[in-house]
Amino acid sequence: MHLRHAIRRFASEPRFTATALLTLALCLGANLTVFAVIDAILLRPLPFPSADQLVTVFNTYPKAGVEDDGASVANYYERRGQIAAFNGLAIFRDGTAIVGETGATARESIMRVSPDFFSTLGAGPILGRAFTDQEMTAQTDNVAIITDGYWREHFNADSHVLERAVRVNGQSHRVMGVLPPDFHFLSSDARLYLPRSSAAAARGPEGRHSGSSTEMLARLAPGRTIAQAQSEIDAHNAALADTYPQATMIADAGFRSIVVSLRADHVAAVRPTLLLVQVSVLFLLLIGSVNLVNLLLMRASGHARDIAIRQSMGASRRQVITGVLVETLVLALAGGVAGLAVGLGGIRVLRVLGADRLPLAAQIAFDGRLAMVALAGTVAIGIAIAVPIAWFAIRGPLATALGIPLLEGRWLSTADSHRAGRTYVIDEDFARRYWVQRRRDRPADLPGFPRWQ
Repeated sequence: MHLRHAIRRFASEPRFTATALLTLALCLGANLTVFAVIDAILLRPLPFPSADQLVTVFNTYPKAGVEDDGASVANYYERRGQIAAFNGLAIFRDGTAIVGETGATARESIMRVSPDFFSTLGAGPILGRAFTDQEMTAQTDNVAIITDGYWREHFNADSHVLERAVRVNGQSHRVMGVLPPDFHFLSSDARLYLPRSSAAAARGPEGRHSGSSTEMLARLAPGRTIAQAQSEIDAHNAALADTYPQATMIADAGFRSIVVSLRADHVAAVRPTLLLVQVSVLFLLLIGSVNLVNLLLMRASGHARDIAIRQSMGASRRQVITGVLVETLVLALAGGVAGLAVGLGGIRVLRVLGADRLPLAAQIAFDGRLAMVALAGTVAIGIAIAVPIAWFAIRGPLATALGIPLLEGRWLSTADSHRAGRTYVIDEDFARRYWVQRRRDRPADLPGFPRWQ
């Protein structure tokens, strides 16, 4: 009954309804668009088991002006199996290569990884196997692991693809594995994974501080924290410090290895900007909500007589508040649906404008998670807007609303100590006739009115 009444009232006021819906749609749509980015980059967990246990370790030389120098091959071989706080350790390096047979080549994104890269992530090939330690030299690294997309595009999803050849930089590599369809590591668009091979000299103390393009990945052991891992890394570095030929120079540069969350490190550069944008659009939503409350209050003041008549004929405060709540929720939900459309369009516009260059941009999408957030936000806004409108409806001056010289009646003083002022008493039959004429509806269909014959 309240719902039908609310829809009829909004339909009878098209200008007000259009203005309110447009305000809600723009404000909610802008927030939804920005939240989709925030959710994908800052909130949504990485697509790996226990992703919060994944960390990265990088070398820093602050006194030499080098904040992040990655990690070296030597760091990997010296630390592997030596840090109790780590349940897995790996290194990787992004790059590109010319892939394909002569006359049909293309430059593809690749990633060179150590043997335990996939096991550290908790995601390995669905066909074949990962790399082995024996394949980490220049003489034995002619193997490759390909993504599901590359497998389907270049091998027609052949289940017998293992040991088939793929040419990389003119050299033939044997396919040793195929990754799952949903495998995606951070912001990399690599389609082929190759061994992070190295010479014996690069694994010794002389290569300890030659990282730069190589990055280190680790998984915390169960029950271990980043602080514990940091303490063990510091102790490990201190134990090896004197074995480096130029140990004094490295110490003077302020060398230290930093352990941080993999996700936090990957998005650190854009985090402040994204949070600032989110605060800005939330402020826009606040302004829009305040303006909408003002519009609804003006509208409620125009309907003060209707509310007064309902109260005089026995409508309870609960019925009045329920009617107001239903109206605002209907308005908010309709605006929320429009906001979903605006938000979806906003996400598409962001992609056109180059949002894919943001870290983890591949996860930006409109899905059920985003729809649930939009629904919850819409309901919250509807309830918040209803509060001042309901307060006005039940606390408004009943006598003033009815005292406009259109109705017949009389003023009576009251001795009720809880209700100061005057109460206007009207003829019930007249009120019924007035309401029917005013709303052009059956009195029994109006919320808060008793049914009569």
